[in-house]
Amino acid sequence: MEVSFILVNFNTTALLAKCLQALYQFTGTTAPGFLFEVWVVDNASSQDPQPILAAEFPQVNFLYAPKNNGFGAANNLAIPLAKGKYMFFLNPDAFLQNDAAAILAAKMNAPEFEYCGICGGELLNEQGIPNQCFGNFPTLAGAIAALGFKFLMPNYYRKHLATGVANYNALDKKVDYVSGAAFMVRKNLIEQYGGFDEAFFLFFEETEWAWRLKQQGWYCMIFPEVKITHLEGGSTELGSYKLFNERTFRLFAQSRQLFYKKTSGVFFAAIMKPLDLLADIMQCLYRREGAGVLYKKCSILWKA
Repeated sequence: MEVSFILVNFNTTALLAKCLQALYQFTGTTAPGFLFEVWVVDNASSQDPQPILAAEFPQVNFLYAPKNNGFGAANNLAIPLAKGKYMFFLNPDAFLQNDAAAILAAKMNAPEFEYCGICGGELLNEQGIPNQCFGNFPTLAGAIAALGFKFLMPNYYRKHLATGVANYNALDKKVDYVSGAAFMVRKNLIEQYGGFDEAFFLFFEETEWAWRLKQQGWYCMIFPEVKITHLEGGSTELGSYKLFNERTFRLFAQSRQLFYKKTSGVFFAAIMKPLDLLADIMQCLYRREGAGVLYKKCSILWKA
């Protein structure tokens, strides 16, 4: 078995159906005999997706989390059962546009990428415009730059400091981390160094994983040959910034602080908190989100 797809569903059955349709439409089209399997972990949804999807997708393996303990915890349920050499984690709001699994597996099998532990492709929105698909690890320099420097030297900021970056060229590139919407990991690395850190309920779990593997000498790659449409928020209620979701913003802020503490210590986390607060205030004012949203964001960020 070459690849095991793992998808986590939480009340997104319609998106999941569209995701599976694209997955089965494209996977193996460039590699005859390509062996793969699909696991769907339902994260305590209000409606069981299996009766709705089983007729169209009888090959899918369904698992059920007894309660919603987060994105990483749900994925971890399927990993021990998955038989693939590579684990392909895919959000229900991410739709393959080509044979992503076969392309990425071939890249990972190539000698020049033998120390590539995680890889992904180019993410696009519904209009075909590049979405964030990778990023740099958060740093003090990046947090300071976000307060204004990024507008003076945007190219340098994007390449070396930005924590969320969209891809705008066809070059394969080594990156700090790959977006959790769609990425592939070597299973032997999971067995050796562990899977998702379940302390992260949502957000930054893929960033922490990439950081952990980097400490062991592994790196991440983006291969833009792979194209995936990502609705960005369809499976997390993130959606547009104009529709402020207090719970989602709180989870993001808490996970960001947790990442700082786990990777750089509590002192670093304490320094970063006011810098992140200032950056988010500036962004909120720029977007004209209103005094009520600004107050809620400041309160959430300070308590995170």
